[in-house]
Amino acid sequence: MTTPDAAEMAPSWIRYGAAFIAIATWGMPAHATPPPLRGTCYEIYLPVCGTRDGERVTYDNQCYARRDGATDIANGRCPPGK
Repeated sequence: MTTPDAAEMAPSWIRYGAAFIAIATWGMPAHATPPPLRGTCYEIYLPVCGTRDGERVTYDNQCYARRDGATDIANGRCPPGK
């Protein structure tokens, strides 16, 4: 009679978890940019300036800027006329 090894004794979700992670991330480049955040943002006014479609836009906070897909986000309002 043989004794089962640790892999055979582990629950199936542990045995197959690593395979799931490998399959779920297969084909994604390491430098992939995450999609813009969706969902609810807090109503806290901490203005930031971000770039959206080549235009500088002032957002109420970083959450709103990221959710809108803005890039080059910096603290503070955007300078006027820019």
